[in-house]
Amino acid sequence: MRRAVLFLLAAVLLAGCVQGDAPGTGDLPDAIAPPAPDPVGGCSLLVSGIATFDGTPNYQRGNACDLDGTGVRIPRGASAVATVQWASLQATLQGRVRAFLESDSCLGANGCEVVGASSHTSPLRLALDNVTLAQVAGHHAALRVEAEGIAYQQAFNVTLRGIHRPCRSGADPAPSNPVPACPRVMARFEPAALRKFFAGMPHSYAQAQAAVQAPYQDLLYSVEHPLGPRTTDRIDDAFHLAHPKWTAENRAQAIAALDGLRYPDTGPIADLRAVPGLDLRTLSHYLHFFHHAYPIYSEAACKGLARLGAQVPFVRERDPDVYAEYIRAIEELKERVPFWDVPETNVYLTRIVQAALEAYGQA
Repeated sequence: MRRAVLFLLAAVLLAGCVQGDAPGTGDLPDAIAPPAPDPVGGCSLLVSGIATFDGTPNYQRGNACDLDGTGVRIPRGASAVATVQWASLQATLQGRVRAFLESDSCLGANGCEVVGASSHTSPLRLALDNVTLAQVAGHHAALRVEAEGIAYQQAFNVTLRGIHRPCRSGADPAPSNPVPACPRVMARFEPAALRKFFAGMPHSYAQAQAAVQAPYQDLLYSVEHPLGPRTTDRIDDAFHLAHPKWTAENRAQAIAALDGLRYPDTGPIADLRAVPGLDLRTLSHYLHFFHHAYPIYSEAACKGLARLGAQVPFVRERDPDVYAEYIRAIEELKERVPFWDVPETNVYLTRIVQAALEAYGQA
């Protein structure tokens, strides 16, 4: 199938980013609200394009808001979110839309992809963390959007929002980084939904755990060092996960990297080599049995969080920031659940909460 690459560039890249303290959260005195994301640039485009037979994109001129990042000052530690929206896709395009940041910071004039995200539904959010923006500072950068098929004046809107308070996220936890850590952000859980969830936690946990109780217990007590290739296979089999297409080398690298993580650090998962089938869901299963504090990441659990009022996206990409956000939401639930609503069991509280969320999300 011919591939059309639809692209657009944000007109301003954090040119007006201001620093300031975040507002309070109101009825949650011990929480710090997320920094208010002011819009700092964007554009609306009607774009067209079609790939040539050799696969090289052939773009029409005049369909981009051009940006030359040279000379644009990006505050140290600043981060941003690019939001791509569309009313509908033309019938000649396939359903998945993908956005990515491209820069000549790594491959000269040819450019390369720095970070990307995809979605079947609008809006599509692409997080641009402080490490990413520091990499493209002083270089030409382009925010591109692509879909499969042929496009004729397909409309996309892009908005770039900057974060007021530069800080480092879970993707960049190095103590040597002089940028202060991001403040703890409490999820906006709905109080009524939260009370109902906690009251039903023993039943929800038992319901979700019943399907995997025997293999889970076996893995809980038998996964030990040295971790080898058979370890990931056993976890895949226990949870009916497709085996990633490993090579001996990249499996050893992945196991060593995951085993070396220290909770709640998530940054190194973005540095793993590309392995077909090794998505965030599968990787989180490995992490949970290597270090029990890391929660299993699943679509049902994300739906459970959404029912409680905390929107955490379910993605396939190994996105350290999404996983860090997921961890923070579960940590807050662990702190707020009344002890009388926690079932007596030999598994860690992380698993109790995460399994209960899965059942709650499927109810």
